Amino acid sequence: MTPRERFIAALERRPVAGRVPHFELVFFLTMEAFGKVHPSQRHYGQWDQMTERERQLHRNEIADVYIMTAERYEHGAIFLHPNPGSEDEILRLVDLVREKSGDKYFLMLHSGLDGFALCSDHCVNTQPGLRPALFVGRLSPSLSCAVALAGWGCLSAVPGRQGEGHGQACTRPKSARTQPEGEGLGNKGA
Repeated sequence: MTPRERFIAALERRPVAGRVPHFELVFFLTMEAFGKVHPSQRHYGQWDQMTERERQLHRNEIADVYIMTAERYEHGAIFLHPNPGSEDEILRLVDLVREKSGDKYFLMLHSGLDGFALCSDHCVNTQPGLRPALFVGRLSPSLSCAVALAGWGCLSAVPGRQGEGHGQACTRPKSARTQPEGEGLGNKGA
């Protein structure tokens, strides 16, 4: 199985032998690990003034940094932080990472791709934390709405609780630009 297939199997709660599939939301130690600044920490204020050749060199290095990180630390998924963040550049980065890696990894953005990851700031960083009942009653409805508006199907982590917004891993097929309709993980529930 590829790292991507193992990651999907884990989301679907199928048995996976060996290391638990995992990923980093952001791996900022790229300078220490590879001698390269993390793509999200670079400034491209004059991106449009570069030649297409210069932009392509940057795109390739950005994709390489994400792939090197996934390979070195045995990640099953790559959480992309596109920079620059225009829609066209995001799609170019996604296509480039898929091409360079052979579609080996489950790709995520804040807004989607193969999977959907929501930030845990609701309970960790500055909040005192919420008991599960309060989280389900107060935050889950808005999170469920965000997921539904994005067109995602949800796989409940607790059988029988599908659609309640508790412990869900939400996934959808790849973007229309990179995958024909009907392929891949997704549309598993409401």
